Amino acid sequence: MKKRLLVMMVSFLLYGCTYPTLDKAIEKSIPYDVHDVVLIEEVGATSIVLYETNANKDNFPQIDEPVIALAIFKGSDQDGWKNVGPNGWTHNDSDSFTMYQEFYYERDAQGEVTEYIPIYYGKLNNPNITQIITIDEDGHEKEAVLSEGSGGRYYVAFWDFTGLKGISKDGEIIDQMKWE
Repeated sequence: MKKRLLVMMVSFLLYGCTYPTLDKAIEKSIPYDVHDVVLIEEVGATSIVLYETNANKDNFPQIDEPVIALAIFKGSDQDGWKNVGPNGWTHNDSDSFTMYQEFYYERDAQGEVTEYIPIYYGKLNNPNITQIITIDEDGHEKEAVLSEGSGGRYYVAFWDFTGLKGISKDGEIIDQMKWE
């Protein structure tokens, strides 16, 4: 009887926080009210979910419109889905766009990093921006993914870079942000 109870407790601890589908995991495990799922992107064995929610009025009384947030999930419909992300954000902003960043690390038993995903994302505030270009420290450029939600237009990039620029349909730089 004790052995059976121990097996049930261990099973609950290992699998108690998993959900049968990614949709159910999004619904049940994100600690904020999800208004709209803007983008689901698979990066290796990890699913990155961008969604719209409300800003915490105690911390951000000036923000009335929906804000973009991030959740990270591991799993499958066969094994179940688990929210492994930080469910938070750090941001920079300009009049043209915001920039949030998160870094997902998975480590093995020895503490070695087995998976690293840098995630940069934000909202496009300037309607004239049709493209976001990232720039790495060597000057190489790469286009970010754009997506639309009920609260606006957004971008996401899954690689490290040190700057980004918002480009118009005519190829003009509307705004740019750089950091070290």
